[in-house]
Amino acid sequence: MGLGRRPLLRAVSGGVVAGALATTGQARSQASYAPMGSLGVDGAADAVVDDDGETVYLATGDGFATVDIADPSSPTLLAEVTGIGEEFTNGPLRSILDVAVAGDELLVSGPAQRGTFRGLVVYDVSDPTAPEPATEFVRTGHSIHNADFDGEYAYLTNNLPSDRPLSMYDVTATNEDGERAPEQVGRWSPLQYDADVDGWSEMGLFPGTIHDVTVHDGVAYCCYWDGGTWMVDVSDPANPSYLGRVGDYPLERLVELATDLEEGDSAEFRQLFGEAPGNDHYAAVNEDATVLAVGGEAWDDPTTPGGGPADLDLYDISDPANPEQVATVEPEDATDTTRGGTWTTAHNFDIHGDRLYTSWYDAGVKVHDISDPANPERLAWWLRPEEARFWTAQVATPGETFVASSYGIDGRRSALYVFPDREGEQADRPSLLGEQGTTTVRTTTTQSATGTTETTATETTETTTATTTESGSGSGSGSESEAEETPGFGVLAALGGLGYGAYRYLRRGEE
Repeated sequence: MGLGRRPLLRAVSGGVVAGALATTGQARSQASYAPMGSLGVDGAADAVVDDDGETVYLATGDGFATVDIADPSSPTLLAEVTGIGEEFTNGPLRSILDVAVAGDELLVSGPAQRGTFRGLVVYDVSDPTAPEPATEFVRTGHSIHNADFDGEYAYLTNNLPSDRPLSMYDVTATNEDGERAPEQVGRWSPLQYDADVDGWSEMGLFPGTIHDVTVHDGVAYCCYWDGGTWMVDVSDPANPSYLGRVGDYPLERLVELATDLEEGDSAEFRQLFGEAPGNDHYAAVNEDATVLAVGGEAWDDPTTPGGGPADLDLYDISDPANPEQVATVEPEDATDTTRGGTWTTAHNFDIHGDRLYTSWYDAGVKVHDISDPANPERLAWWLRPEEARFWTAQVATPGETFVASSYGIDGRRSALYVFPDREGEQADRPSLLGEQGTTTVRTTTTQSATGTTETTATETTETTTATTTESGSGSGSGSESEAEETPGFGVLAALGGLGYGAYRYLRRGEE
C-alpha cells in the first residue's frame, strides 16, 4: 500500500490555535535565573531540537508538535500531527512519548506502553509547518518505549518476552512499489548474544529489560534497567557486537534476583523494580565519547524506604571495555520521595561540549560544567514544582538557549520552556522540604576503580518581555489515561507495588 491516509495536520498561523490563550508578562529587569519563555502544548513529553537550534519537536501522546523558538521569549506552535496510522485496524498510534530527529527527518514510534497497535514512521520535516510522511507506517510486533535515529537507521527498544533486544531498522529500504518502508536488519540482546558476554543469559527477562537507547558515532548505549547500561557497536547494524557495560549489580546478584522473582518474592520485586540502585533509565555521551552519563529513575517504596530518588552517574569510557565511574550528581531531597509525593529523580538529559543539561521532574532543570568529569560544577538550577514536572532538557543554541519539556500530570503544566544557557541563580527558588527547611544542592563526587499557571518573566539584565502561550489547555495529555502517562515502564511501573503479580504481567509481554 502507499503512504496511506495523511494524518491530521494542524498548521498554526500566528502561533496560536483557535481557543488558545496567550498572555504577555510584565517587562522587568532581573538578574536572577528564570525561563526566557514557554508554550503550553497538550501532551508534551520528550523534546528534541533540530540542527539550527530553532525548531523543537515534541512527542504529544497522540502525535507530535513542532515549535519555533527562534524568538526564545515567545515560542510559537507551528504544527500538530495526530491520527498517525489511523488507516490500520486498531490505529491510530497512541502513547507516543519519544521522537528523534536527524537532519530533515523525524522518527515517530510507539506505543511507549503496552498496546495492540505498534510501529514506526519517518516524517519529512524540512518544512516544520507542514510535516509529511516520508515512509510507510511499518507495524512491529512489539511496543517501542524509546528510540533513536541517525537518518539511515532507527534503533528501537523491543520488550518482547523472548530476549528484550535492541531492534534496528533501515529506514531507507523500499518496498516493491519503490516507496520507502523501514525494514528490520538487525537486533542485539545480552540474553541472545551470550557468546559475546559469557553467562548473561542467566539474567533472565527481568531485570534485564531495555528501557532506552542513545546512538552516537556507531555505538548504541542501551539502558537495561537493573541489568545496567550496555555499549554496543552498531556501525554495521546487521552485525552488532558488545563493547562494554556499566551497572550497579554484578551478574551473580542479577541471577539471584531473577531466581527470587521466579519464586514469587514480592518484597524483592518491589525493591528491584522501583528503587535504586540500578534502574538505568537514560544515557548520553559527550562528543568524543569519553564521558558517559547514566541516569536512573526511582522512587521510595513506602514499605522499603531509602531506595529513591535516583541519581546520575558519570563514567570515563575512554576504554569502553574498562569503564570507570568518576562522579555522581545526586538528586534533591524532598519531604516525600515516594511516587505519590514530590518527584526529584533524574530523568532525561543532554550533553553538549562541556555542559550537562538535566531534568529532575519536580526538582526542575539544571546545568553543570563537566569539563572535569570527576568534579561536576552546577552552573544553573530552576524549579517551580507546583507548575512544572520536567521530562527532558536539551541544548538548542549552545551558549544561548536550551529547552525543557514539562509533563502535564498531577496538575502540572504540559508545556515547553526555553532557558538561557548561562550561569545563574533563581531568586525565588522554592523549597522541596516544606517547613523542614530550604532546598539544598547535593552534587557529590565519588571516585571508583571500576494550562498556564503563572506568566513567566524573562530573566536578563536587559529589560525585555517574556511570553507564556497556551496551545489548547496545556494541562495534560488529553486522550492518554493516567496509567498510560506514568513514566518509567508506564502501567508496569504503576503495578510495581503488586510485586510478583506484576512480574507475571510483565512476562506475558506483548501478547
